[in-house]
Amino acid sequence: MKIETVPAHRLTRTAQKRIIESAQSAFGPTMTPSEVREHIAGDVALAKNKRGRIVGFGTAISKPGEIHLGGAAVHQEHQGNGAYKGLVRARIENAISSKTPLVTTRTQNEKVEAGIRATLRDLQTEGKISGFTVRREKVEGVYGRKLANTPTPSAGSPYAKLDANRGDAYKLRAKIKY
Repeated sequence: MKIETVPAHRLTRTAQKRIIESAQSAFGPTMTPSEVREHIAGDVALAKNKRGRIVGFGTAISKPGEIHLGGAAVHQEHQGNGAYKGLVRARIENAISSKTPLVTTRTQNEKVEAGIRATLRDLQTEGKISGFTVRREKVEGVYGRKLANTPTPSAGSPYAKLDANRGDAYKLRAKIKY
């Protein structure tokens, strides 16, 4: 899987169409094309298969002192092969390249948090960062609904405390030390 990052304003219509297809495949039919388009901003990491077809995406929006990991999805047919992990890593490496001290995101899915933590651990092991902390804050009703048919959270997981149907999520704040 190849990961390529481009500014959102440079995406072709075909690229936007593939992003929408990936999001609707991952999140289901309740995710409308206009809702997906609203989340295509900043820099967009694109996961491409061997033929160069876009099968996933993840956005990174730069703010002063912060990079926010926005919308992200991988087409169902391509999940489980490292595409999402590559998208997370590409966006966090973008933060590291500019020595951005804070990476944020919102999620209803414990696997997203686990992936961010695993990526940060890998980057620390590789010596690209000296350390990190991740803080989780509950945000009630932020999405207005459950975004995807994610599996039931693990027993004892903080994600089991979310009312996903109401749209509750966690805001994650990863502080990176250099």
